[in-house]
Amino acid sequence: MIHSSTDPEKADSGDRKDVTTFLENIPADEALAQYSDAEKTKAFQKLDWNLIPLLGVLYMLSYIDRGNVGNAYTAGMGKEWGITSNQYSWIITAYYLAYIAFHWFILLWKLVSLPLWVALMAFGWGVASILQAATVNFAGIVALRCLIGLFEAGFAPGVALFLSFFYHRSEMGFRYGLFISFSPIANCFASALAYGIVHAKSSLSQWQLLFIIEGIPTILIAPLAFMFLPKGPGECRFLTERENEIVRLRALSARGHEEKGKLNMKQVFAALYDYKNYFQAVIIFCLNAAFAALPAFLTTIIKDIGYSSIQAQGLSAPPYLASYFICLASSFLSDKVKNRSYFLSALSTVGAIGYLIQALVKTSAVRYFATYLICGGVFPAVALTFTWVTDNQGSASKRGAGLIIFGMVGQTGSIAGSRFFPKEEGPFYIKGMAISAGLLFFAAILAQVLRVLLSRENKLRDRIHGTVHSTDMSNDVANAGDLHPSYRFMLELAAMDSAARDRRLTDLVSQLDLNGPEPEDLARSTDLVFPSVIGGDRQHDTANDVSYDGGAQFSIDKEGRQQYFGATSRFHPIPEHDHRLDAGVECNGPETQEMESYHRKWLYSNARFQSPWEKTAHANMSHYTDVDPSICSSLLEVYWSWQAPLHNCIYRRCFYRDMALGGPYFSRFLLNVIFAHACRHMPENDLRFTPFERGETFLRDAMLLLIDEMQQSKPRLPTIQGLLILGGRQCAVGRSSEGWLYTGMAIRMITDLGLHIPRSKASLMKEFEPDDLEVRKRLYLSVYVWDNLSLGRPPSLKNMPYDPSTLLDLSDEEDLWQPPHLLETDKLYPKTKCHSTLTFMHFCNLAQIINESYNTVYNSPARNINPNVIFELEEKLVTFQQQLPATLRIEERANLQSCVPPHILCLNVLCHTLYILLYRPFFIWCWDEELRQHPLALRAQTVCTEQAAGVNDLFRAYGQLFNFQYQSYLVSYCVYTAATIDVRLVRHDDKALAEMATNRLAITLRMLETEVKQTPGIRRSIEIIRSQIGAPLASGSQRQTRMSSEVPDASLLNRERPTGIPLQSMIDTLPQAARPPQTVSDTGLYGPSAECVVTGPSQLLSSEGLRVAINPNLPIDSGWADWNMDDSGGGFVPDMAYWFP
Repeated sequence: MIHSSTDPEKADSGDRKDVTTFLENIPADEALAQYSDAEKTKAFQKLDWNLIPLLGVLYMLSYIDRGNVGNAYTAGMGKEWGITSNQYSWIITAYYLAYIAFHWFILLWKLVSLPLWVALMAFGWGVASILQAATVNFAGIVALRCLIGLFEAGFAPGVALFLSFFYHRSEMGFRYGLFISFSPIANCFASALAYGIVHAKSSLSQWQLLFIIEGIPTILIAPLAFMFLPKGPGECRFLTERENEIVRLRALSARGHEEKGKLNMKQVFAALYDYKNYFQAVIIFCLNAAFAALPAFLTTIIKDIGYSSIQAQGLSAPPYLASYFICLASSFLSDKVKNRSYFLSALSTVGAIGYLIQALVKTSAVRYFATYLICGGVFPAVALTFTWVTDNQGSASKRGAGLIIFGMVGQTGSIAGSRFFPKEEGPFYIKGMAISAGLLFFAAILAQVLRVLLSRENKLRDRIHGTVHSTDMSNDVANAGDLHPSYRFMLELAAMDSAARDRRLTDLVSQLDLNGPEPEDLARSTDLVFPSVIGGDRQHDTANDVSYDGGAQFSIDKEGRQQYFGATSRFHPIPEHDHRLDAGVECNGPETQEMESYHRKWLYSNARFQSPWEKTAHANMSHYTDVDPSICSSLLEVYWSWQAPLHNCIYRRCFYRDMALGGPYFSRFLLNVIFAHACRHMPENDLRFTPFERGETFLRDAMLLLIDEMQQSKPRLPTIQGLLILGGRQCAVGRSSEGWLYTGMAIRMITDLGLHIPRSKASLMKEFEPDDLEVRKRLYLSVYVWDNLSLGRPPSLKNMPYDPSTLLDLSDEEDLWQPPHLLETDKLYPKTKCHSTLTFMHFCNLAQIINESYNTVYNSPARNINPNVIFELEEKLVTFQQQLPATLRIEERANLQSCVPPHILCLNVLCHTLYILLYRPFFIWCWDEELRQHPLALRAQTVCTEQAAGVNDLFRAYGQLFNFQYQSYLVSYCVYTAATIDVRLVRHDDKALAEMATNRLAITLRMLETEVKQTPGIRRSIEIIRSQIGAPLASGSQRQTRMSSEVPDASLLNRERPTGIPLQSMIDTLPQAARPPQTVSDTGLYGPSAECVVTGPSQLLSSEGLRVAINPNLPIDSGWADWNMDDSGGGFVPDMAYWFP
């Protein structure tokens, strides 16, 4: 829409609105460039002066309040109560136990109002400290010490997380160093303060007066924290609106955006599995253990030089004062060089040398000098370690969880360190000094080991994803955490300078058309592009905050979701490169192989968490549904066992992980669709499932949830997965129109996301994390297979952009399969390897052959067919069978004492069926006088007859091994396809051939009728077969088929080919007690059903007997009464039955 207003004020207003909207849609670092350096400096100086001193004073008071019990004990509390040394140790330990136990309070800093939280914590430990003056026994003081530990655990450990909300990673060191430096200040005058208090005259005991006076300042300052501390960036009371915006934008560019008041549980759990957190936790353990007892022996050393106790208290302050200045200097320098590990190792080494001097030298003056080395080395190292933890966590949620691990392990070091210096080893404590020196040397080495590991990880990511030139983090990085391809650990990275950002903003504004689109459409329709190379050809559209491929076909929105636009779309920048030039181009060089290896290792490494995720998800099932969790677990078990291995559209590990954590690859819609689909296979006599009406209850819930899903601005992957499963379910129950509708929606959404566009492996692996790419590949391949196998329509998806062999997570290949909800499961069905992913990969390969066959044989009413093309397609099928792994080839497994999983049986059945589909149009020529001697007709009769027998054998074995109610929709289609051959063979001139076909047809119809209650969608198949029994045969000349004049290749026509493989031999390998009877009467969990007689040669029926045994008018709808049938037909039937007369 073009602005047509002639009012200057309105025009100016519109222009300003356009500019404002534009600036809101550009990245934070670009928007920040509109402010001058002086404004930014002033804003952050005000932030520093108002934030750090207030937090520092609170920390100093907490340090005094936690340590005043020692001064109180010396001032007479111990004598007055008769406290033993063991009880005193427990008083000290009680604080640390509570402090450690409640370290998880750190996560609340992301959930609650921070000013209120800090005020409550300070008020709490201040009151508890004062109340110590009123205690009269050991139990009371221990309880209050626990309370002080609890409240202080809610403050000091969370400050590092709080500061990370405001400052860039390269700015955290000095700010946190300023904060923690208030601790040595407290050490400088705490003892002198205590000395002055205990010498004051009062009616109270000296130790009681000490508790009261030292606790009051905390209570007085707590309200100031509530008044002046900000809730977050951009919400500071002491800043102007413009200054707040500067702080907000700087925080946004530095750390990315995370939703307030919400934890990303995926990132919390990621912190638990991150080795870096445990490296740093061990480092802080060593530092705390070495530093814990320093106050205890420092005054002793000074007294040994010859000073009095009071003088010793005074002389203990200089080492702490020195550590204060060293802490500030090292923190400042580490920010400048953007490296923590070198300073951490150097300072730890200095402290270790100080302890070695203490252990080896007994001269008091030298030992006093060594205390400067200890204080000046260990304390600044502690501050840097806290900063390093926050530097290398990709999200606030993960930083909080990482600090919990870090703090809990670190504080146990304080407890352990206090045990290094027993009184009997004084005054030199040689053993304790040596242990402390060793711990500090170990911490220095460990810091460098971690630096090397992080550096290697950065270099690996640079090689795979391209070099990153800024330590700033975009929103998608913040959401994905430090696993995102664009995240780099802070070692020696150079950030983009502000001048460069200013130049880019100037160029950006100069291209802004103030009379262009409406503001709300600006972000979508603008053509302004700012290339910020992330790696390879991937670029970043800073005007729209989306990333897209060099072919200009893809977009990644700010939430990390992929989006596709056609080249002529109004919402797509004009492509500068024709992506068609790269179609099909693949690079398998060393870099691609290295990336693939990285992805595979990443997936296999994370596979070990699948079981914990599943347990957590099942435990939290009540969050998503009101259904009994045991019922939900049963339905999911059935789905994963029977249905998931066939379509494999859900990556199971990500599904359960995100179900447990509320991640992007799970939705309630998808869960209800799974339940609705699985209910079809639940036992009728299990009354628990009766209220769900064969899944219709879940289906109604899914339909309501689908309405919400359709309101999303972009398709979600769980929505596509749910629609695909729903399409299969509706086809199976006979509602084929609904099935095609839902499947069509899924295919269109796949197209909308651009998953159908061929791209190189290198490009995909740079674009997505391993999990994300695996989810997308499995989903597209599943849709492709379903589109080619199950709809009976010309395939909508023509491309196969993902080689099935690029599914990298094969960790489930060793999982053991066993059918749930069948009688005598352990007896009849010993556990066998599942091979679900490997089977699915071969389903995908078959789907490609089907696609080619359809285009060659079925694509046109009038076909000009070259016989050699048909034979070449058959050759592909032969090659497929020959290359099928032994684990998936039934003839190889027939001698094993195991039960073949149904999806492997389905794969083999489908392979036989493809031969029939390839030759079936020519099979009818056998009844045409002119065409029956044609090579295609002769080949068709041989192949179709042989493969129909193979399908029937496998189907019969399927029913014997399992239960016909458990057949899949795909298996029933394959059986139907074989039956379309048999209905003609029953009228063949060869009587033996006709009688065998008659027998197979009788068995097939009985088997299908047994299944019809479970899968009503096969009703139309049965009707077609019945209608053809006894119907007149049409000749091939009635078909409008024109043959090519080319001569068939004799080598293709006469070669050897794998034959049909009956499974009876495999059944025979089972123990006699475990074999199914030859007459299978399904009286198991489903109750009585029609008998399926497995006949031998002596039981063959004549053609006339078949017509009598199988009455075309026999009602077969007894199993459909429970289903709401809205149409007939299903699956392949409508298109594939056209060749009947």
